[in-house]
Amino acid sequence: MSLALQSAHKLIEQRLQEHACTHLHTRIEGNSLYVYSVEDGEEAYRAAMTLCKTNEFALSIADHRGYWQPVPFRGEISEIADVLMSTFAFSLIRWPSQSARF
Repeated sequence: MSLALQSAHKLIEQRLQEHACTHLHTRIEGNSLYVYSVEDGEEAYRAAMTLCKTNEFALSIADHRGYWQPVPFRGEISEIADVLMSTFAFSLIRWPSQSARF
């Protein structure tokens, strides 16, 4: 695992804690860092940060059906974290439980 991914993992976890996103988890797979929640016993991806160059990441977010939507933004992980926590904060909110939706 690359040092850039390890550092990114720590930074994203720290930012999630700062924003009280205790319902979210992170995981590294391959060259990507994933943010996900567990909804009704199933993992639901929220965002992915893929390492493109030494310290450059590409951001993608998942819609409520789990389809990936690439975001036209690349940058260092601190920039990606800022964009994720502000512009794309809607992708990180806690979903209502399935029973509360009906």
